[in-house]
Amino acid sequence: MLTVSTAACIDPKADYEGFAQRPLAEREASVVDVPLTPCQELLKDFPAGKFLATCRPAVTGLPFALLAEQTVTTSPDGVTGTFNMSLQGLKYGATNGSETVGDAIPLAPAMIGSDCTYTDNVGTLVIPAETTILMRELVAENVVLRGKLQSADRSCAELDGNVPLIMLDLNKDGDVCLFLRLPADGTLPTVSDNDYACDPSILPPR
Repeated sequence: MLTVSTAACIDPKADYEGFAQRPLAEREASVVDVPLTPCQELLKDFPAGKFLATCRPAVTGLPFALLAEQTVTTSPDGVTGTFNMSLQGLKYGATNGSETVGDAIPLAPAMIGSDCTYTDNVGTLVIPAETTILMRELVAENVVLRGKLQSADRSCAELDGNVPLIMLDLNKDGDVCLFLRLPADGTLPTVSDNDYACDPSILPPR
């Protein structure tokens, strides 16, 4: 026996009204696929690593170098994060990150804002004698780093504080620290005088 199936009549208007009255699925009802900001992209993809931390006080014009190890932990919402850094002295004139002096000192974690800026309250920072051209241990007090992550390989900061032994005041703009990622072989990048630039307007206020 041949069986013939007859399709029901199609009513476009009724079909559309039925579709429009359906409850929205979760993906339809919420805002999705919002592009990440440049800072969110940086926080998401920031690899832990070693950096040359080179700081040049404006008054002396004499830089000193430290080895920094940095990690970033992104918050659950992906908008902010936590910045962890340790600092260790580098021998004056060092050419490789392996030429360290003394122990690595972990700093207190700092919050990274949605604009990738941070304020790291370092407190007292002891700079080994072998690290500076003076060949004399220096103790910096009330040290604060007000910085910004600019890329996965570079950031800059203003160095605030004071060094009583040499009566050095670091509480004005221009005392710049640069953080430059080291390559796999640890070679320290070359830094020129013109590289010491960090626009105060992009940093957290004092």
